[in-house]
Amino acid sequence: MIPILPVPKRYAWGSLDRLQTMFGDGDTSVTQGSGPLAEMWFSAHEQLPGGTPMASDALIREESCGQGEEKSRSAEGDRNIGVRRVALPDLLKQNPEGLLGRVASRQWGPMLPYLLKVIAVREPLSLQVHPLDFEARRGFHREEDAGVPLQAPDRSFRDTRGKHEMVVALEPFAASVGFAPIARQIRALRSVTHPLPQRMADILESGEPSTPRIDAMMPESARVWSQTARRVFRAFALAASYGGDIGTVGLLDAAAGCVEGNAERLMLSNAMRAAQSFPADASALCLLMMNPVRLRKGESISIAPGTPHVYLHGLAAEIMTNSDNVLRAGLTVKYRDLPNLLRSLNAMPTPPAAPYVVGDRAFGIAGRLGGDRVVGGLLGGGRVVGGGYADEGVERAGMALYHPCVDEFSLIYGHVDGGRVAEWPLPMLAQDRPRIVVCVKGAVQCRTERPGGITDAVLTCGKAMFVPASDGLLRVVGYEKTGGDILLASTGI
Repeated sequence: MIPILPVPKRYAWGSLDRLQTMFGDGDTSVTQGSGPLAEMWFSAHEQLPGGTPMASDALIREESCGQGEEKSRSAEGDRNIGVRRVALPDLLKQNPEGLLGRVASRQWGPMLPYLLKVIAVREPLSLQVHPLDFEARRGFHREEDAGVPLQAPDRSFRDTRGKHEMVVALEPFAASVGFAPIARQIRALRSVTHPLPQRMADILESGEPSTPRIDAMMPESARVWSQTARRVFRAFALAASYGGDIGTVGLLDAAAGCVEGNAERLMLSNAMRAAQSFPADASALCLLMMNPVRLRKGESISIAPGTPHVYLHGLAAEIMTNSDNVLRAGLTVKYRDLPNLLRSLNAMPTPPAAPYVVGDRAFGIAGRLGGDRVVGGLLGGGRVVGGGYADEGVERAGMALYHPCVDEFSLIYGHVDGGRVAEWPLPMLAQDRPRIVVCVKGAVQCRTERPGGITDAVLTCGKAMFVPASDGLLRVVGYEKTGGDILLASTGI
């Protein structure tokens, strides 16, 4: 096992204390930084790599550290200040098969295929879409040819990969994800007495001809779209491209008593929350077209490339394809790239998708759409298994395994009681896979067995380890009396 150091990301929508408390023990990059703390990246992304301190591990050779070394600290805290650090991507290149495993290294090369984050959302963040694979490749090379620097604020594509992501709530989490049924969109928009939302509803209801400006934004694939998708696209693009201030907060406040139905009320509530943070941005009306999602601790949602989404409030783990590509349409002070967003947009009304979950009755794993609880059923293609244990070890450990049916990643989240062992004969823990384990509450002891010895490490809250594929079976024990909560990321195959 190798300590891994997260990359802190500070954005205006982040927490003032939540991540600081979780990750601040002995880490000056967290405690001494200025501004809200939004994300902690456990990353091997080439542009924003996490690091690992040099250690007496047979997998690491100091003479081949490469570039990018700096003074840092390990997961053990202040006592290791000054230890040489190597970026995780450089480490993986030294021994791809040993660190990543045979399957992962052959499929993705010397690259960790996933990126794990812990995010704290205090204020709504952008209305966004992640690009499709081919759009990411095309956009990246187009910006490279144009000479746009990788870190330029107006750069949209920082790598060539599309992005699929999954969110698992660590505390209650609110979002808007994907397009709601047409009838629900129309009811929500009709409640707002202004020409813009009324025209959006007209487009959805009767297919009112759009302007050439809006139709010119449609991708080539729109030639084979259904009329429903074309109408949704036109209504969404109309609001997202609207340049004026229509007094959205006052309009939504006046509409609050005019809507019926729990889902519509949640749609209005989400739009109001976004509008209060960005009162001059009419794209908040787009949330009246989107599915409102409320997740409780342990509940999850899977977001495919092309799915519009807005995170509104809460604490969550976020795991995704190893990509930093985000296309924004509104509700942000960052660069907006509506044309590229619309080229990847999935305009079909679709219920939010939940990943396949091997459940834990402590969480009551399931998803909720519009406040209606869905248990042991389908949410837009993702199977949810409530209380379906893979084996006694999962039940005893209070764990849930989340798998969104993509090859790049899967995630385990749950609690290990003090003194109890969590040892699972599950593929992501027992086989040839690269793993990252993060303690998010309390403390746990991790143990791996590998040829030549046994490695032990105690992780307190906010500390993390990279567990190489060659380390084999991972055992996690709840430390002292209280035990701890962990996230354990791995590949999906």
